[in-house]
Amino acid sequence: MHFEVEGDDLYIDLLFFHVEQLRYFVIELKTGTFQPEYAGKLNFSVEPSHG
Repeated sequence: MHFEVEGDDLYIDLLFFHVEQLRYFVIELKTGTFQPEYAGKLNFSVEPSHG
């Protein structure tokens, strides 16, 4: 999924919506070792004030 924030192009690998809970689930697919900045980038992607 593609969206734009302040002129930057951002992409989410998988986005699901749970109908009963009325929630979105965002899944990022990465290869290799976990890097701490991955959590920060994902948090930025799902923050309501940026969408």
